[in-house]
Amino acid sequence: GQSRLFKAFYKPNPDLVVSSRLAISVSSKSGNAVMRNLVKRLIREKFRTSKIMSKNIDCLIAFDKFKKVSDFSHELSKDIDALISKLEHEAFGHPTHKTL
Repeated sequence: GQSRLFKAFYKPNPDLVVSSRLAISVSSKSGNAVMRNLVKRLIREKFRTSKIMSKNIDCLIAFDKFKKVSDFSHELSKDIDALISKLEHEAFGHPTHKTL
């Protein structure tokens, strides 16, 4: 599964001593380095402030590209919030590997 702009995969990791781990993949098709780094910073911040950090999971969030330049300003933050919310619900509800 996926949201409009992202794909997320997670897997519980009971061996982790620390909190959850996050991997972010942003395609070079997404724009220049400034745009790609902005996307990564927004994802990291939303992940850091979410309840997921208290759960020991490994999470990969992949971002491919925008369909239109206008998508960036309006959709990115909204889509990250929806994805993190969905991930929180799934991570706390079902202990198996999931693709969101």
